[in-house]
Amino acid sequence: NLYSSKALYFESSKKWRNDQLRSVLKGELNQWIPDLMPDIDSYLEAVKNSFNSIFTHYEDFAKKNGKPIWGTKLPEWNIYNLNLVHSFFPDCKIIYIIRELADCLRSAKAIDMVQGIEESRRFCLLWRQNVDLALRNLTGDRVLHLQFDDFTSNPLDTIKSLEQFTGSIEIDADILQHKVNT
Repeated sequence: NLYSSKALYFESSKKWRNDQLRSVLKGELNQWIPDLMPDIDSYLEAVKNSFNSIFTHYEDFAKKNGKPIWGTKLPEWNIYNLNLVHSFFPDCKIIYIIRELADCLRSAKAIDMVQGIEESRRFCLLWRQNVDLALRNLTGDRVLHLQFDDFTSNPLDTIKSLEQFTGSIEIDADILQHKVNT
């Protein structure tokens, strides 16, 4: 998967990167290094800890409200973050909902998230890249890909899929009647 490729990249260049970092810290190297970063292992551990902190907060909030199964909606997270989460937390399940581009763009425009032709082009490009990467790299039995339109065209089967995947029971189908930004 994508994270494994990135980890291998970090692993294969770790000695070189760490040697460069030590030289910079000693003042022995004075040149532009575009990808200089702290020690790779400690960097990845810091990223994992930051995700853990966020998810612990979500979990604590859910428990305080009597919800044993919880989730969060993070449309701004890109596929790289999702792959890191997927690799760092073996019990985590990811539901990736794919909504048609035109509907996403219409919604983004309605809330002034996208304004003008250039922003629309960037939005469309990002949407395409993220969906392509998700379908190619976000895989396995802890990932469920759903089509947004299935929630309206086939709500009962879609809810049944969610219940089976998450372990939730009796998800109220009436929730799908609540419309935002339509």
